[in-house]
Amino acid sequence: MNSRRRMWLAMSKQDPMKRGRDLITAVVEEDAKLILGDSTWSSAPGIEQMLNECPVRICFIDEVGDELMKINSQVGNQFVAAVSGLLKKAYNSRDQIRTGRTKHMPGVVINDPALSLVMAATPEKFWGGLAGGDLESGVVNRFIILPVTEDKTLRPNLLQYQDTLPPSWLVEELRKLPRGRIGFVDQTGDEEVKWASVEDWQHQRWESDEVADIWQAAAVAFKTEENKKKLLVGKRGGENGIRMSQIVAAGCFRDNLCTQNVGWGLAVAKQGIEVAYAGAKQFLHTYLYFPEMCEELHEHIIASGGFASRRQLLRELGRKDRYGNGLLDRAINQLQLEGRISGLESKSTGGRPKEGYRLVTKEEE
Repeated sequence: MNSRRRMWLAMSKQDPMKRGRDLITAVVEEDAKLILGDSTWSSAPGIEQMLNECPVRICFIDEVGDELMKINSQVGNQFVAAVSGLLKKAYNSRDQIRTGRTKHMPGVVINDPALSLVMAATPEKFWGGLAGGDLESGVVNRFIILPVTEDKTLRPNLLQYQDTLPPSWLVEELRKLPRGRIGFVDQTGDEEVKWASVEDWQHQRWESDEVADIWQAAAVAFKTEENKKKLLVGKRGGENGIRMSQIVAAGCFRDNLCTQNVGWGLAVAKQGIEVAYAGAKQFLHTYLYFPEMCEELHEHIIASGGFASRRQLLRELGRKDRYGNGLLDRAINQLQLEGRISGLESKSTGGRPKEGYRLVTKEEE
């Protein structure tokens, strides 16, 4: 980029992040500093402060895997580690967040936070930043994860700077959308109500009972998924689907949710679940398969008469360590810690002694 001619390289995942920020800025103009949120996470109190200043926020976060890693690696910093819990609360619809009091600051009440996160990362970095507990706690199932599309034939595309600016027609159309008008606190601490009161917002309704039934059936199907692993990433499919439906309906200036809106929203949510499930299987395999290995090991020793040699276990169960992460040895250690099997023992079989593991009896427990 130079002073005479500015060009933009449009090929990386950072490009849509920039274009999203530019579009929001063009639409809301002077309110952009309120609507655009932080692009990094420093601590839970920092996010609370951001939402207290204005509860309607959209954050464009590139390399979100690094931010997730920051959260999950902060064992000794409770304020950073608490970010995951706060983000889950901000996801809730029509919620109220009451922040904790500190020695120097009083707590605040954040009504109806509306926090949108648009994030980008490579699959390896995204899943690498998560921990196994993020599946159980519901962090992952709150995300709508889009599939990665990679075209190896794609060449860098140099665009004129003016071609990267939001189209004027799109800006004008977006300005016609009804704005949920919500109060915020300005930099001086004085509360303003620039976007009006929540009570004035018109709630979207079902176009018909049939549309409501379509969503209800899908929501139940998501929450009753028989595949327990897929259930972990997909139990909020109904919630995510209806939110996407509402966004489309609002963009079409509709007060009611029609079949097309709901069908599209549920399809996006379902696709996100499939992508999340595939990613979890590939990158969070230790969490997904470790419990299975523990149970298989225990059942194998029972089936072997209460004692199984290490050689036998390596031959029968070692091949099930799909990713070479030492699941068998970790399962052995886990069952020993639980007092279900003994430590490594030698057993005479009339020939060469075998080293293996014995089932702990009830009398020994």
